[in-house]
Amino acid sequence: MIKSIVFDANGVIQGISRNEVVFGTNRLRLHQVRYFIMAITSEAHKMANKGVYRTKEETIQALTREFPGKERQVREVYAGNWESFFKLYPKVRKLLEELSSDYDLYLLSNMSFPEKEHFINEPVYPLFKGTLFSCDAGLLKPDETIFRLLLDKYEMKPQETVFFDDSARNVEAARALGIHAARVRAYAPDVRKMKEVIKKAR
Repeated sequence: MIKSIVFDANGVIQGISRNEVVFGTNRLRLHQVRYFIMAITSEAHKMANKGVYRTKEETIQALTREFPGKERQVREVYAGNWESFFKLYPKVRKLLEELSSDYDLYLLSNMSFPEKEHFINEPVYPLFKGTLFSCDAGLLKPDETIFRLLLDKYEMKPQETVFFDDSARNVEAARALGIHAARVRAYAPDVRKMKEVIKKAR
């Protein structure tokens, strides 16, 4: 019997809105987009997700070391409120609201401290019974340990748990622990299929 459903955040619950990046209040100019992508896919950002760097300034300094001569460009795109580019998927928000009446919902996400602070102000956050962010754990999915930490922290049983993520590696790591895990199409989650996964796991 399924009692708990665990969600990844970025790519599953929310995604970067192209319209916001190009046309929004905090939009980037075209020449900045490549530096934005460079920053959020960097080793420094990965370390920020592990909680090695707590502030944007610490991450910017690490990015500058990683990409010498690019400090000005990095500051232009990383120092601002770029977390606002992430927007909740309306259909997934509705799904969370529906599921919260029948299941315990949890969040397991690779996020830096600034990303976390932005997400906890989202209207869906109170729907989660518990959360585990990589920046707090000092670990990143697909490390098996972070899944075990979540299970132990909230006394969840793998066989009673469903997990949704957009990364195949993360899904495989969860399945290895006996969790019912399914991959969600990145930035285009199919709510109907997610419901089917839950139904089949019951």
